Amino acid sequence: MSLQCPACQSVVPAEDVNVGADVARCMACGEVFRPSAAMVPSPNAALDEGLPPKPDGPPVGTKVQLEDQGGSLLVRFPPLGFNFGLLFLIAFAIAWWSFLTFFIGFGVWGLLQDDHGQQPAVEAESPLNAEPEAAEKAASEDANSTGSNSKLPTWGGIFLCLFMLPFFAAGFAMILGILWPLFGRTQVRLAMDGCDYRASLLGIGRTHAAPVADTYVRWMAEPVPSGRRWHGGSGIAAMSGKASEPHISLSLATWETSIGDHLSLREQEWVFHEMYAWLKRYGDADRRDRRR
Repeated sequence: MSLQCPACQSVVPAEDVNVGADVARCMACGEVFRPSAAMVPSPNAALDEGLPPKPDGPPVGTKVQLEDQGGSLLVRFPPLGFNFGLLFLIAFAIAWWSFLTFFIGFGVWGLLQDDHGQQPAVEAESPLNAEPEAAEKAASEDANSTGSNSKLPTWGGIFLCLFMLPFFAAGFAMILGILWPLFGRTQVRLAMDGCDYRASLLGIGRTHAAPVADTYVRWMAEPVPSGRRWHGGSGIAAMSGKASEPHISLSLATWETSIGDHLSLREQEWVFHEMYAWLKRYGDADRRDRRR
């Protein structure tokens, strides 16, 4: 590791460093400093020996969109795609919503029957054929009975809606689980004014951001747990028979997620090296500026 002057970033040769006294002098600007304090390794330096092989270029047929504009790097990941786990989820969602439709339809039909079931009994004893006093009494009882019965369907409908809310929430979660692998988008933007990660579905999503100095990318040699592959930290797991592979870990300050788990190993290596090289070029420079 070469020693750089903390003031002007010039490389300080070994003859200008007194290791025993822990003192160095930069002949370019005259700065005197301690080499032990200036030689702060980059957080990515420990990974240099364990990096995956660097591909010559983008893999053939890759759907990853990578835009390198010098001062910024934008990586767009394709959707996860269709798999057998998604087929099972679709079948289960159809059965779930069929049950909800039948249950709600049966409940509404029952409420309507309770609402209209009392009408024939009221009409059977019409107050028109009764004596005046009896007619007045019958009309009063009719009004009280109608008023009390009309409230029953209203309260029954409210109770039915509240009871079904958790079931509707689970049904909509299944729909999102189906749509995400087919239409979900994730992207990572690395820029000098800040880095961010965004996961969105049909234009609606969430974003995590951090300064470039607090952004790191790591190559994790440990495989993802077999059978569960998390796409871009979205929180939606897709069952897959594909063997688990090492993955890319993206850290934005205190938040961390894996990205590109559904890509081939060669695609992951290519994306990792592009992001790693950009952060090593601009992120390390920004961290040095902060230490001044």
